[in-house]
Amino acid sequence: RFGQVVQRVLSGMKIRATVLDHDPNQIELVRRFGNKAYYGDATRLDLLEAAGVRKAKLLVVAVDNPESAMRIVKLARRHFHHLKLIVRARSRSDAFEYHEMDVPSVRETFGAALDAAEASLRALDFGPVAARRVVARFRRHDEELLAEQAPHRNEVKKLVAVSLQGRQDIEQLLGSEALRKT
Repeated sequence: RFGQVVQRVLSGMKIRATVLDHDPNQIELVRRFGNKAYYGDATRLDLLEAAGVRKAKLLVVAVDNPESAMRIVKLARRHFHHLKLIVRARSRSDAFEYHEMDVPSVRETFGAALDAAEASLRALDFGPVAARRVVARFRRHDEELLAEQAPHRNEVKKLVAVSLQGRQDIEQLLGSEALRKT
């Protein structure tokens, strides 16, 4: 589902994408819509090469298994230096690891959760511009906080301290927005 949305956006921009999937039903569906698709395990170098990764500009790793995603990223980094990477991070911990590797990641539920937060603010009588502004500020703050936390992900005391400071910072940052509902 995650990769499908990315592929649909790229397709809408007339950017060709090749899909790799381990689900034969998904491959059949993707092909029915006229897309190039390969069946198999994307952690295998030979499958990536058969799919044309050497000519590709970008590899979007959208698998739902964090260990497989990490193996694909490491494989791509080792063999295809020209390739830009975008990876789906299942959790904040995964995002920390990708951040340390300097690989852009997208947290799989973060965007949807922010959409729900915006809808919640709207339901609480915030105007659409104010709700969008609050969510945009929160997104920026959280991305900065993630970068600050990443080096300390294995130091529980430091991670907690940075997180608590981040909570105070976001309360101050968004505090003024509570008065501005329009």
